[in-house]
Amino acid sequence: ARHLEKVEAFRAGSASRLQQILVETDASRDGYPFSYIEAIWDDLYLGARTSNILSGNTAIGLKRIGAIQVVEADAVNSVKVNNVSYKQLKEVGQAQAAALTVHSIVKYIADILTNGVPVPAPAKDGSLFDVSQMGEQFCTSRCPKTGRDIKLKGDLTKDANTVTVLHDGHIYIVQIRDPATGAAASVETLTEAFNHILASTPVDDNSAPVSALTSLPRDDWAAMRAELIKTPANQESLSAIDNSICVICLDTDKWNTPQEKHANALYGGSNESESRWYDKHQFIVSADGQISANYEHAFSDGATWLHWTKAVMDDVQSSVLSGAADCPEALAKSFTPLPSIPTASGISGASLVQPVEIIFGKSFVASIRQARTAASEMASRFGGDYAHIPVGASDLKALKFSPDAFMQLSLLLAYFKRHDKLPPTYEASSTARFFHGRTETLRTATNSARAFVELYRQKESPNHVVAPAQMYEAMLNYGVEHRKQAQLCSTGQGMDRHLRVLRSIAEKEAGPAVLAAATEKINHALTAAKIASENAKGPDATLQHAFGGSVDDDALNLFLDPDYKRWNSWTLSTSNISSPCMDAFLFPPVVENGYGIGYVIDERCMTACLTDFTSCAATNSTEYKAGVVEASLELLAILQKHAVSQ
Repeated sequence: ARHLEKVEAFRAGSASRLQQILVETDASRDGYPFSYIEAIWDDLYLGARTSNILSGNTAIGLKRIGAIQVVEADAVNSVKVNNVSYKQLKEVGQAQAAALTVHSIVKYIADILTNGVPVPAPAKDGSLFDVSQMGEQFCTSRCPKTGRDIKLKGDLTKDANTVTVLHDGHIYIVQIRDPATGAAASVETLTEAFNHILASTPVDDNSAPVSALTSLPRDDWAAMRAELIKTPANQESLSAIDNSICVICLDTDKWNTPQEKHANALYGGSNESESRWYDKHQFIVSADGQISANYEHAFSDGATWLHWTKAVMDDVQSSVLSGAADCPEALAKSFTPLPSIPTASGISGASLVQPVEIIFGKSFVASIRQARTAASEMASRFGGDYAHIPVGASDLKALKFSPDAFMQLSLLLAYFKRHDKLPPTYEASSTARFFHGRTETLRTATNSARAFVELYRQKESPNHVVAPAQMYEAMLNYGVEHRKQAQLCSTGQGMDRHLRVLRSIAEKEAGPAVLAAATEKINHALTAAKIASENAKGPDATLQHAFGGSVDDDALNLFLDPDYKRWNSWTLSTSNISSPCMDAFLFPPVVENGYGIGYVIDERCMTACLTDFTSCAATNSTEYKAGVVEASLELLAILQKHAVSQ
């Protein structure tokens, strides 16, 4: 294939020289960046100019406070599956749910300041988990600047005294300590504070909510923030938000379905876009006490979020379920409480609440309202659905198959059945075993995936007979290759971040003028290719014209090639972060004709949240969800038939 010729030309040409530059640069580092990819990665996130909703923030759904999981066995088309539901043992309302969460966060901060950040037990190979991102989880904010944002990082020992609260577009700063003694406010006092906000906020939404500006493209928000802070009082108000521990969003509506919960978590749903602050981590609490979280992604990743969120939610569940009737003692003890802290007495919750006033003129009001309208229009672009897959980690491990490989193959098979091809597929692989490690690309549409779906195609053909043992063997091969690739990525042996840095070095060496000329030449070749294709000059005309646009630099010839671009355009952008505290994980697609797929692997079930853009006719999350569930049941049947035959 011609693209392989470009790969080989790069390997034989400048690759070794670029690698040597990388090695020498890496060896000369002293401080930031702490890895060869870190500065490029930070530029990628902080330099993104689209809205945070589209290019960064990620959401999770947290399991209901005071509820326990109930599992019943069932059968669907002779496949043994799990029906999972939840039983509410103790009701927790909105204000109390917010108060419990905030109080547990305060306890967690006190614990890490006193005892240090708890490091998870070493992995089987002895590797540890890097906790350097923990210092940026609280009192940290992404601040918009023209061209590239900056990170504002507070001092936990001094600034961890407030949370920002949003309700109906109104902003409040809530003290979480007694101003006189410094002792933490109790859950009861915080509940009183949140109830005061719910009761005193005007019935009508804020018609000009400054919070809506955080959903704008970053340069637009940067320009408007720069205008706002010309007024000293506004600088003080925005700094108070930046330095607060996190944001608590008190939503007006209940969440009646998982889809409503997920839409509100990711982009504010249809009614709450003005009650979000996308520059910081946020906990979102529905009117009926359900909780989701929305994380600013520029300075940390899922492994870190779950590390502290699980500790916080364990403490919340422990305090609620330990006193709940009908709660099994073993379950209550499964949640690890945080060390207790002294709490203040005799203070009024209402006295801790301070409305935030941001001053602006009539012309600025129009800009804010335009931003609010734009946020609503952006929300309307999202499609999405929620797949419940009735098999979990314990079931698959009993069948000796990787749960993550099972989910990935379900996604690939479902896509293949709809489109008769495998898509470019990305799965995030954590590199948190390394200092300042972030993620690597795990490519899951492998040769073994292709072999499996081709065999599946034969099985469905009336002219072919495929034995169940053949399907099982092909599925097993996929699982083996998936585990191998996952191991390589997590141990620093992945290729995508490495190639990204080599490309950056090559582009820097070439300079802007050469880079622009090379890009123009290849784009010209693509245009000629389209014309040739339209004129039907032969089946290979498109390739001949496109590859005729080669440039002299072998590195640019590879990295600017349209096939290389397609190779990095993720139709399926997927990620798995799983924890007993959560039931959903979601983020937007990364290409217009793709899906964002976050999934959670629980012990007895899996859940997948699918997002797409409604403007694209090629995607439909609801139809694809049905295909994923169907594919998962087919794969489960293959595994179960093999188990019975042994």
